[in-house]
Amino acid sequence: MTHVSLNQSNKNAIFTLKETLGVLAHYFVGMQFAYPLLGMWVSLDILKTKTLDSRITIILLLIGFFGMLYLIRRPLRLLIKDFKLRWRYVSQQIVMGTIILIIVNLLMNWIIQFFWGSGAVAMNQKFVSVKLAHAPISAFISIVCVTPLVEEIVFRGVLFQKLGSESSHRIGIVISSLLFGLFHAMPSESVNVFWLFPIHVIQYTVMGFLLARYTAKTDTIFTSIGIHFLNNLIGYIGIILMIG
Repeated sequence: MTHVSLNQSNKNAIFTLKETLGVLAHYFVGMQFAYPLLGMWVSLDILKTKTLDSRITIILLLIGFFGMLYLIRRPLRLLIKDFKLRWRYVSQQIVMGTIILIIVNLLMNWIIQFFWGSGAVAMNQKFVSVKLAHAPISAFISIVCVTPLVEEIVFRGVLFQKLGSESSHRIGIVISSLLFGLFHAMPSESVNVFWLFPIHVIQYTVMGFLLARYTAKTDTIFTSIGIHFLNNLIGYIGIILMIG
């Protein structure tokens, strides 16, 4: 049974160059830079709040989310059609991948904190905890709903596809995983030591590698989206329970 392929050289490759550039611009320029600045301007200058208003945050998250879906509306239809043909297999891989990812994350966090202490937390993780404590609803929308889909489209979708080759997924896996690690691994202010940066790069690169491997194995980003979603959902619930 044939299915939609993420391989760039395959005739069924689903992301065109135009869609790729649109996705990358929407994510890196819009969602990471322009939308947050717009949110701060609206909150501080129009609504006269002291910080970014959570309602504005939710609106911008939804704009980013549905904007991404619009950009990939054509390939998304193909992905859904493919998923319907193989949903049992993909679902099994999502469960297995989630279990493996959670075990790996727990092990790596334990190793990092054992050698460098409890303060050795990447800024990404620190930001998540702070956001959960102050704005749990917008945090849920961001961490659990928006981030898994958007990041998988960017890193395991267009980047993985365009960096791969017809004969091998290795280049796409390695480069997309490293970019994912670099993007997520800003060092924590509380530690204030630059040499922790490569440690966090490795931590997030491993996560990206596992997600990319499952994308290559199943030939669909729905697998990595599902794994990423369940991982973030479990992490969200865990932090909520710890906060009390």
